[in-house]
Parts: sequence; structure tokens; C-alpha cells
Amino acid sequence: MVKKYPKIEVWGPKKSRTFRVLWALEELQVPYIHHHIDFKKKENKTDLFLAMNPFSKVPVLKFGETTLFESGAIVEFLAAQFPEKNLAPPSQSSLYAKYLQWNYFAMTELEQPLWSMAKHKFALPFEYRVSGMDKTALFEFDKALEVIEKEMFDKTYLLGENFYGCDILIGHTLQWARSAKFLDESHPYTLNYMKRLNKRNSIDKLRA
Repeated sequence: MVKKYPKIEVWGPKKSRTFRVLWALEELQVPYIHHHIDFKKKENKTDLFLAMNPFSKVPVLKFGETTLFESGAIVEFLAAQFPEKNLAPPSQSSLYAKYLQWNYFAMTELEQPLWSMAKHKFALPFEYRVSGMDKTALFEFDKALEVIEKEMFDKTYLLGENFYGCDILIGHTLQWARSAKFLDESHPYTLNYMKRLNKRNSIDKLRA
């Protein structure tokens, strides 16, 4: 019997945190519809979009009758909907606790300083931007990055040999840092980890 999936839709430009959701869906190998959102055209300010996310940010997921925003929550939710796909460890295992740890580390420690720098460069209204805050943010990011570097010394993925949703959240954030030139060859284990992630078939499909 062919399994029937609920209708899955994702809103947001690929070059944003939306990539995390699309990556998770490609890993799960389930059908979905992707709706690009053009910020220049203020498509995130339409009544339709604001009804899904009053904060007007991406990504947004619609899973059947469920609407959800926040990329970390979406990745966790998707993994839980398809336990047979093994995008998360079994919920009663100690490995699941580590999975949650890295999910939240990605959002609160690794990404936070990157987003702080970005907000004060272009996202916030000019009068709310603080010049010179990069030094503090980079200090925070480097501390978080050292944790990843030590963790990946002898591992294929964050939790060992198996790929999970936490690798999506951490991996995408590292790609962000790499493109912003905040991650270089001084962190070889982290870079090798990123190379392994970039070889996954799911990434190839999204970049095609």
C-alpha cells in the first residue's frame, strides 16, 4: 500500500532559513510544494502571509491543517511526523536528548551572533542599528564554533555515524558563517564535516 502524505507547502526564498526546511523535506523524500517569497515585492506583508506568520518572517510550513513557523521547530516537527525516516533518534533514547541539545545550540548559540550582526547591518531600521557590535558578536560566535570543532574531531555527524535533523540546523548555520567569511581553515574538523554534508544527495537536488 502506498502511504498517503498530507499536503505539505513551504513558503520562503531558498537563500534563507527556508533552506533548512527544504533540506529536511528532501532528506525525508516526501512530496512538497515550495512557494518563493520576494521580500522586495513585500510578499511577506500580504494578508495571506501574515495570517500564517504575523511576524512576517520565513520559513512557514503548512502540513495538512497545521501551520507552523520557526525553522528549528519545523525541522523537529517534520522529523516527528515521519519517524520511519529516521531524521531524529527514537524519542525515548539518550541520543534523542543529544539531538535536542544540538538543535537548540544551533539556534541559541551558533546562529544568534550571526543574526545579530546581520540585523545591525541591514535588517533593522537604520536608527536602531548599533555600529561596532561585530567584535562582541564574533567573540560569541567563535566560542560556539570551538564547541563544534572539538565535537567533530572524530565523528562523521554530530551524533555519530547517522545523519539527523540537528545536522541540518548546525550545517546550514555553518554554511552561513562560511559564506560570511567567519569560518576558515583554522577549523579543519568543522570544514570536513561541512564537506560531508555538501555531498548528500538532498543538497545536490536543492542546488540543481
